[in-house]
Amino acid sequence: PVRHTRYVEAQIGMAVELLEQGRTKEAIAELLRAYEYPSFLNEAKVNNPVTTRLDYSLAMAYKKDGQKDNAKKYFLKAIEQEINPASVAVLYKARALKETGQKKKADTLISGMLEKLQGDGFASGSAKSDYLLSLLYEFQGDLERSEQLGKSAADKLYNVVMEARYESSFLIMEKMSME
Repeated sequence: PVRHTRYVEAQIGMAVELLEQGRTKEAIAELLRAYEYPSFLNEAKVNNPVTTRLDYSLAMAYKKDGQKDNAKKYFLKAIEQEINPASVAVLYKARALKETGQKKKADTLISGMLEKLQGDGFASGSAKSDYLLSLLYEFQGDLERSEQLGKSAADKLYNVVMEARYESSFLIMEKMSME
């Protein structure tokens, strides 16, 4: 699903630019296209796609456009989706929880992942670990620590962001666990 993951990321990137320009309807259209599997990708559809980041992004676009019902629908989709508990998807699920007034659940989710990442069972000090930690600290408002870890991750592996997003874009048959 590498090509489709890159396609989704490109669509989200275009939508972010459109939102910054105030072109919400066009951004929504770009995000909706990201759910498609265009034939030009020459790639089979993934059996267990994880669209948490896309769902959250679309919900935020709908929110910005004043479409509360659609925003709520996609926030809930992001929340209810089965995800890899050691992935970028956790951040977007937490953000969706926060947007729907479930801040305590969001904080618990983030704190739990922080504990796991800082424990002995995860690849501590790896580029992916540093990147995930940077996102979690950003969520908690610790921007200085977030920036340090983000820089550390990029120094270790320049394409860590894409790799982390790719790994969170689908579930493998045997689910990954942090236990």
